[in-house]
Amino acid sequence: MKYVIIGGSAAGIAAAAEIRKVDRKGELTIICKDKFYYSRCQLHMVASGKTTVEQIRLKPTGWAEDMGIKFMSGKTVFGLDTTNRTVTLDDDQTVAYDRLLIATGTKTFFPPLEGISGPLTFGLRNLDDALAIKEAGRTAKNFTIIGAGLVGVELAAELVKAGVKVNLVELAKYPLPLQLDQVCGAKCSKMLADAGVKLYFGTPAKKLHRSPEDAKPVALELASGEKIATDVLICAAGVTANTDFARRAGIDSRKGIIINDQCLTNIPDVFAAGDVAEYVDTVNGLWQLTAVWPTAVRQGKVAGINMAGGSASIKINTGMKTAISVMGTHFISLGQISNTKPEWSKHVFRNTDSRGGESIRILYTDGNALKSALLWGNVTDAGLYHEAIVTGRDISGDYLFIEGLDAAKRGRETMSVL
Repeated sequence: MKYVIIGGSAAGIAAAAEIRKVDRKGELTIICKDKFYYSRCQLHMVASGKTTVEQIRLKPTGWAEDMGIKFMSGKTVFGLDTTNRTVTLDDDQTVAYDRLLIATGTKTFFPPLEGISGPLTFGLRNLDDALAIKEAGRTAKNFTIIGAGLVGVELAAELVKAGVKVNLVELAKYPLPLQLDQVCGAKCSKMLADAGVKLYFGTPAKKLHRSPEDAKPVALELASGEKIATDVLICAAGVTANTDFARRAGIDSRKGIIINDQCLTNIPDVFAAGDVAEYVDTVNGLWQLTAVWPTAVRQGKVAGINMAGGSASIKINTGMKTAISVMGTHFISLGQISNTKPEWSKHVFRNTDSRGGESIRILYTDGNALKSALLWGNVTDAGLYHEAIVTGRDISGDYLFIEGLDAAKRGRETMSVL
């Protein structure tokens, strides 16, 4: 049996490990654009210089050889022939397969901004991006980041701690608008601003001005007319799935490659998993990309088991959990915080500890069922809230405990979601 995996991140590695548990002798090949396996979740640390490349390795040197895996690094897939079951690489080399996994992840979405194409404009989706940003930081004075989502906020926080001047541009009125409510969003804004990040929220970017001599960025102009001194521009305003060659091969795709609960595509013996795959979210019931590490690993395991002839299906598929630390403050977002439904109730629990540290817990419920939650400061019991959301458990009996834990000094309020 010839197994081919395209992509060497969370889903691809998980699939390879499961295949080898069942089939020790089958030919197993991983085709990867990168030179080794690493954690994309820590790229902002490499970009800021806080973490070395070696520290973000997922697997030690020699892992592939020990597993009997042929690792084709530095290769990009250009074409897929599902009739003859071959993959064509960018150097015209072909690789035959019996069963194929597409785990190609996502790439940076660059907005249609005038002047965006050119030197010193980066995304942050792979190691080359991180190293290029780090190198630019040796001489650049002003970094501007478009997008205050997870990537943008984490990168801004690390760069400013490294002594870099950072501008953060976001269309929403506060950072992390998908993960935070307005109150916690304002607190996050203050933390970033106090650390030295210059915030430009509530207005879109209009144009990147470049030097006529060397085409390097000089300023980012906002729709308001304000111009921000910019030597390096980093786009963190979204991603798109790497589906180009799959679409050309006739694989059903929308935002990502459509899979079933066995991670199969519409083409026999072709599987997809991880950030590139689109499947129904088991919490909100919507078909969507689920670009989080735990889901990628779960999908990769399911795909690997089925590729090796076993039987497995996706039981939990959700990207509802986001954990982040900004300037030393931890918070966890579970489920839908933005665009909550009118019939939900919002329960806010506040607590100030003996050192003056503030903790906020916000629970959104539909009747007695927990639909989403935001934990700011004290993230204790996030796992219990996650379980309650996934299973639909009645949490009315938890309120007394939560009030005793969180509301001793500040109180609790309950309101309708507007």
